[in-house]
Amino acid sequence: MPAISSHSTQRQQSAVSFYVSQKKKLSVPMKKKKSKKGKAIDKLVKTVKAPGQGSSSARNCEASLLTVQDKTLVVAKTKKSSMPQKNKQIKKTSCDLSSNLEMENRVVKQCPLKNKKIKDKKLENHSERAMNQRSDELSTGLLAKKLRPESNSSLAFSVSAKSDSTSNENGNGCVKKEKISTFSMRPKINTKPRKLTVKPKNFTELLNTLNCVGDSKNSGRTLFAYLIKSYSHYPGKDFYSYFKNDFWESKPILIQRKLPHYFDGLFSMDTFDKILREQYIEYTKNLDVTSYSDGVRQTHNPSGRAYAAVVWDYFSNGCSLRLLNPQTFHEPVWRTLSVLQELFGSFCGANIYLTPAGTQGFAPHWDDIEAFVLQLEGKKRWRVYNPRSAEEVLPRYSSPNLTQEEIGEPIIDVVLEPGDTLYFPRGYIHQAEAVSDTYSLHITISMYQKNAWVDVLEKIFSPASLNGMAEKDVSLRKGLPIGCIGYMGSTAAQIYANDVWKNERCSNISNLRKKFKEEVMSRVSSMLTEDVLDRAMDEFARQFVRVALPPCPTEADKECTVEYDGEYWHSTMFRGRAEIEPETKIKLLGSSTLRVVQEWGDAKDEYRVYHSVENSREYEGREEQFVVVDKKHLPAVQHLIIMYPRYTAIEDLPLATLEDKMTVAMSLWEQRLVITETPLPSDDYSSSNESNSSSE
Repeated sequence: MPAISSHSTQRQQSAVSFYVSQKKKLSVPMKKKKSKKGKAIDKLVKTVKAPGQGSSSARNCEASLLTVQDKTLVVAKTKKSSMPQKNKQIKKTSCDLSSNLEMENRVVKQCPLKNKKIKDKKLENHSERAMNQRSDELSTGLLAKKLRPESNSSLAFSVSAKSDSTSNENGNGCVKKEKISTFSMRPKINTKPRKLTVKPKNFTELLNTLNCVGDSKNSGRTLFAYLIKSYSHYPGKDFYSYFKNDFWESKPILIQRKLPHYFDGLFSMDTFDKILREQYIEYTKNLDVTSYSDGVRQTHNPSGRAYAAVVWDYFSNGCSLRLLNPQTFHEPVWRTLSVLQELFGSFCGANIYLTPAGTQGFAPHWDDIEAFVLQLEGKKRWRVYNPRSAEEVLPRYSSPNLTQEEIGEPIIDVVLEPGDTLYFPRGYIHQAEAVSDTYSLHITISMYQKNAWVDVLEKIFSPASLNGMAEKDVSLRKGLPIGCIGYMGSTAAQIYANDVWKNERCSNISNLRKKFKEEVMSRVSSMLTEDVLDRAMDEFARQFVRVALPPCPTEADKECTVEYDGEYWHSTMFRGRAEIEPETKIKLLGSSTLRVVQEWGDAKDEYRVYHSVENSREYEGREEQFVVVDKKHLPAVQHLIIMYPRYTAIEDLPLATLEDKMTVAMSLWEQRLVITETPLPSDDYSSSNESNSSSE
């Protein structure tokens, strides 16, 4: 990207000209030479101004200034909230002014003959001070107003990129050009983490509030607490920890709130109809039409696209509808799941279930996921049953359809109403039917599918992992004991465990079996090094990143990424030319959006950064995404992982040269893996480029 220094200088000069012209319009002369008293007054006013805050801070500091109205000395009073709490310098100046006034009043009382002269002197001093302050305030305000687009008055724009305790005027009253820098038309966006201080009224307000939270895991914890919190179960504040310790993967919990609008904004019947009419919904892939009657569950999916008129005809005839992967079509669901997966480090999915009044769409069954049922509209009766045996506790796979005779008596039998939440772990049998007088719409959020210890062990002892370990350990390549197949195995175990066959030969075989077991355990123990475990977890995390939903950045976040920032084409020319500088601060787009994996085989110095930034909202809808990183650049990526959610200046990355630092930062920014603290300073191309493009 080309440099922008020449354009910065031009805009500085134009800014100075405009600033001077506004001074003249206000009929406030810019004195070339001031007396010592005038300089002292200017210094006092400059001290009162909050550095870098412009006209707004001047208005907020009116409590410490004196104004003249009809030649009468008046102290302007404002609310305490308008005084910046952090500006101790303003408070000190205000106290000094008050103390000076009190001292002068004492002198006036003691010397009545000098009363008129002192009052005139006070009036002259404060009048000049107030006029200078007011002229600076108005001129700065007009300058900001001139630059601010009327169509977006709520955005704050930067008038000066640099701020310090010195004024924009020197001692002779002349404006210093270097103090007024390039005027950027980009909004100033606060991307720093912020705690949730206001209790949201509904789900939409919660999602909007989460936009202000910079830490993705903190956002996930806040959102999850909203889904499961219930003060009737636990009166404390940290319901998340209480739930995790007492209910997670162990037993169901029912939360009835009597708040019908609690989940407003997540999904609705109107949303369902809009998706059917505006999106390409395909039967079986995106939508199931089901029924359950007389103990038999049936699927009635035709082929092709699901048109709204046909779908609603099925529904009016008593069929239930299941919308698969609603995050693909509805952003609030996408944002919800993407935030939750940052907290759990596991893929989070969802299905929407719409059931006609008095019907049931599915047979009793158990699932292989942790299920959170959120009732959105209507009412539905839920019955939950304990696992039937120890083998069915926390199962790896879902069950087939069960009959009513196989499931026993329910431990929960309740009617869910809008705003209620029901959680049950995988393995708990359940069935649900809409009540007779109204339909039911609910969403089931699922997580922790294939996220157990056994799934990690599969990675540890995968063929690729075993091959890598065998290359390093010669004991794994040694042959098995000769004849071991004769005394090892289930049949041999039964034979030699029988008392009838206990003799000297059996005793020798028992020793051989014991030695064989010890050899196996010794090799397994030697294999389970930290390096092997870490590599297995890298592969496990890589699989999660492969299927994870892409992050759902806010509009403010997009302004600080390559998606919205940088060059764009407008009116026959390129605009928004931006440069990443060494002092630019960056951080990762999320805590779980990428995983660094060292490849096995010949390319031992090659590292791949697998990421979910460009994943599809449809499950595995795109190929696996990764970026190759040289070994010498790896410390910079590791530094960003450790520092998240804090920002890091590019020049502070732990690499040897500035060129390497800029190379890594640019590569990550161009792949949308990092976000800058603020939008990049930008400038348009020169007018010569515009004229050349116009002539062509």
